[in-house]
Amino acid sequence: MRTLTFDQYEFDPSDSEEGMEISIVTKRDRPFPDVVGFASAILGAEAATKLPSPIAFERCDRSRNARAYLERHADVILPSPCEWPTFVVSDDWDDWDAWQSGRKC
Repeated sequence: MRTLTFDQYEFDPSDSEEGMEISIVTKRDRPFPDVVGFASAILGAEAATKLPSPIAFERCDRSRNARAYLERHADVILPSPCEWPTFVVSDDWDDWDAWQSGRKC
């Protein structure tokens, strides 16, 4: 598993206090059967059982920003349209946390 962390100095303007953390796992690295298994390994079993129902990535309110950030900072290019199941854990004005299950196209 790889975890990429970006602090406010990676964003414009740097005083925006934006930050981003991306955890990526491939089947080769750690064969989790699904997102719940992955979340359980990262957050713990109790937190993983509280994941909401997934929605298509394109239906997420912040998918446009997330797509741009993934491409710019992690060189991850999502298919368009992207229907990958996405679990939105937090959707506050200052915190967006989502887990995505996808496969390379």
